[in-house]
Amino acid sequence: MTSVLSVLRKSQSIVCRNDGLRVEHALSQAEKLSTISSGEIVRRAGGVRDLASPDGRISESQLDSGLPLVLEAVRRVFGFPLHPGQIVAGLTMTRGAIVELSTGEGKTLAAAIPAFFHALSGRGVHVATANGYLAARDAEQLRAVYDLLGLTCGVLIEKEPFSHRRCAYDCDITYGAAHEFGFDFLKDELRRYRERTDTLPGRVREMLCGNISPGRSSLQRRLSFVLIDEADNVLLDDAVSPLLLSESSKEEATDAELHRHASQLVANFECPLHFRVHPVTSEIELTASGLENVHREIDTLPFEFLERPWLEYVRQALRARHVLRRDVDYVVSTDPQSSGVQIVDPSTGRIFVDRTWRDGMHQAVEAKEGVRITAERRALGKITRQRFFQCYPRLAGMTGTIAGSEREMRGVYGLECVSIPSHRPCRRTHLPPIYYPCAETRLSAVADEVRRRHSLGQPVLIGTRSIEESEQVATALQEKRIPVALLNGRQDAEEAEVIASAGQIGAVTVSTNIAGRGTDIRPSAESLDRGGLHVLGFGHHRLTRIDRQLVGRSARQGQVGSSQFHVTADPSMKAHHPRLARQISGTRHTGKHCRNLDREVTRLQKRMERRDGLHRAALLRLDRDRETIIARFRGVTK
Repeated sequence: MTSVLSVLRKSQSIVCRNDGLRVEHALSQAEKLSTISSGEIVRRAGGVRDLASPDGRISESQLDSGLPLVLEAVRRVFGFPLHPGQIVAGLTMTRGAIVELSTGEGKTLAAAIPAFFHALSGRGVHVATANGYLAARDAEQLRAVYDLLGLTCGVLIEKEPFSHRRCAYDCDITYGAAHEFGFDFLKDELRRYRERTDTLPGRVREMLCGNISPGRSSLQRRLSFVLIDEADNVLLDDAVSPLLLSESSKEEATDAELHRHASQLVANFECPLHFRVHPVTSEIELTASGLENVHREIDTLPFEFLERPWLEYVRQALRARHVLRRDVDYVVSTDPQSSGVQIVDPSTGRIFVDRTWRDGMHQAVEAKEGVRITAERRALGKITRQRFFQCYPRLAGMTGTIAGSEREMRGVYGLECVSIPSHRPCRRTHLPPIYYPCAETRLSAVADEVRRRHSLGQPVLIGTRSIEESEQVATALQEKRIPVALLNGRQDAEEAEVIASAGQIGAVTVSTNIAGRGTDIRPSAESLDRGGLHVLGFGHHRLTRIDRQLVGRSARQGQVGSSQFHVTADPSMKAHHPRLARQISGTRHTGKHCRNLDREVTRLQKRMERRDGLHRAALLRLDRDRETIIARFRGVTK
């Protein structure tokens, strides 16, 4: 077990020098609280609330008085105390920083400390998670702790009515997916604008429809403090695209026939005769031959329905056919409630029913798939995730993988990153990656490896990068009569059940990135006797952080476990990184490890991370420039 002093010695300088004494004092005081009643804990927590500063700042006296209460509340609810690393992490987040706690170290419970202290001001705490499933799970897990401390806890559930969401926001602590907080912020901004321009009958109509209440018309109170779980995913991976509030229509697109016409036209186009795809940006460039074919169609077009130049319809149709892939970038649902094209989040593997691509891209994909072409959504509000989270006066975060992103976190969000050491030594066995010349060879070798481990009773988690890959692997294993649990975004209702059983003896689970973040797979005692959970990466992800998140599902909290990646050159690598693809496809690397290829893959991942960082910076600059122009325009027109 890691001591308090050891944790502080290994942590970075942002941790207050007095925290060693504070943590030891809090642990000793928490032991003395074991004999008092639950009512007395609530009363004492109320006393700590009385010490709250009107501006929301946390005083040293609050920390000293409140920390033992949080520790005792956690112990009573869960039957075990927080370890020193969790306490130091909680205090560090309370002051406003991002902490890196290794996967399995208990970030969810550590979050109770900053949530408690910042809720005392009565201004409301937002706990933003990577998705709604994790928000509901974490809120339910800590609800009894907050109750014991006299605090209320709410959860944002997608598509809930206005009144229910208002109740969740009125709680002391509100859990929700990060994008839910962002979209509600945009909705409130839109309401404020409409209030300034709407007539009285318009407001009455909104009240009767249940969209606003007779009192406060906004969903959210004034933003105060946000605690971000999986901070690298929320603040970095998701920040490559802005939050866009839009208004949908159930009608078919007026230019649907144009999209169908473009899709039929490009079906006969060949690369590179008619077009080229940029290897990095995936932009489409039409050749002279391609442009000739495009111009030949102009006389047959219904010009009155054009929403953009005809050439753009053709480019989007080519992107839909040659860049975006079904069961990788999107799925086609046959569910009557949510039929059509649905986007797959590339970093989490989750399916988003209500998200659409812009500028006719979504309609181009619908035309390609032969489904109903929906009308484009009308944009009502837009904000980058960076600008949204900068609206909070105070923010903090936690993740298992932040190394390498410290500069961006400091520059964009003003947050220091602090690494907290594990309280138990890691016993994970990292096996070197194995390379294969083709997809068929890899799939066969992976099936044999899984069958071998399954026969020994060792649980195996196979992490794939797309729905398409996950279903290919699951089918190959089923053909070898290996029982498989599949988790790829199509089975939302079964997610918790699949994860709960993934650590049992002999279990084989195939998953997309869904199981790579925030999931706690607990091997049984029998499974640990057989080597613990083995994580098999079915290829490297484009970012090292996502690889590390997947590997972190095994050997948690000092348990045994192992991991290994099986790599081949997939179609995306062949298209965008042909040199590396040729190296991997070399026959001399069949089923073997190669250090040179390890280095090349690492270089590529770092290049992708730098490119994403530049893209986020450009997006933020554009957003700031837009705000500057709007502010100047308003100044001129006043």
